[in-house]
Amino acid sequence: MATEIVKSTSITNLDATPPLRGTHGVSHRYGPTKAHGICAVTSGVTAADTPINADHFASAVALAAVVTPTEYTFEAGTYLGADMELPLWNTASSGLSTDPGGFFDIVFTLTSTAGAAAIVNLEVEYDY
Repeated sequence: MATEIVKSTSITNLDATPPLRGTHGVSHRYGPTKAHGICAVTSGVTAADTPINADHFASAVALAAVVTPTEYTFEAGTYLGADMELPLWNTASSGLSTDPGGFFDIVFTLTSTAGAAAIVNLEVEYDY
């Protein structure tokens, strides 16, 4: 079973040297920013480079059919409501004790072979 690492354009740009800031997010003067990522999954198992926590937000979300946009922030039960006020590195399930600096890539891992090519959309809403 082949493994492929697929990154959205926004993550590819942020991982570049020097990093390229994305322009596709929706930001408001007051309130959260939304970032959108799209990945084309073609075959094999999709994996992140080295996850800090493989199920920080969600785990075992079935993608066998079209999934209506759904909130998965608390699906895994490891990211809690109390964590929402903390920096991401300082949440209970991150496993980090100090701020590593830089960016976090929010990723998904496909745990079985893709039956066919598909497009996966991910939207993240955050404050900074």
